[in-house]
This record gives sequence, structure tokens and C-alpha cells, in this order.
Amino acid sequence: MVEVADPAGIINSLQARIRQLEWQIKAQHERQAEALAGAVGDTIRRLRMHGVILLQVSNGPMHRELAENKILSAAYDEVWKLDDAPLGHDIKTAIRVAAKNGMCRW
Repeated sequence: MVEVADPAGIINSLQARIRQLEWQIKAQHERQAEALAGAVGDTIRRLRMHGVILLQVSNGPMHRELAENKILSAAYDEVWKLDDAPLGHDIKTAIRVAAKNGMCRW
């Protein structure tokens, strides 16, 4: 068995290396999230150029989560909100009923 001259020093250097690796992983994750957010937004814009419109029907908890999600927030501005649509109340209600208040997707 080999005796370690400075075990505290080795432990401290390993802990410092672990913190550095954690920081690098976190930074890489943030870069990937930003790239994904841009890709999602670009994809939805391309869909809109081809006549596909994403419509948000409900305003429940998913509405807030979608707005706060870092990856999806870039695309959130590309989604049309039914509440803001220039439609009559009866038409909005019919769309909500048909989509089961956002729980049914077409």
C-alpha cells in the first residue's frame, strides 16, 4: 500500500476539479438550451410560412409553464392565443369545445 503524503491536498484538488467540471457541464447545458430554443423558434416560423398556425386554446397552468420555459419561450411568441384572436365569443367557445379546452390536438 502506498502512503499519501498530503491526503487533504489531494482531496482539495479533487473537489476543485469536480466544481470545475460541474461548471463546464452547466455552461454546456445552457449553450445547448439556447441553441435548441433558437431551433424551435425557427421551426415554428418555417411552419407559419407554409400556412401552419399553432393556436393556444387554454389558459391553464400549461400557459404559464410554456411562457416560463427557457427552451420554449423563444417559440411562444409564434403561437397564436385564442383569447387574443379577433373572433366572436361564440366562435371562441366552439373552438374550445371542439378542442376540449386544449386537451385534444388536431
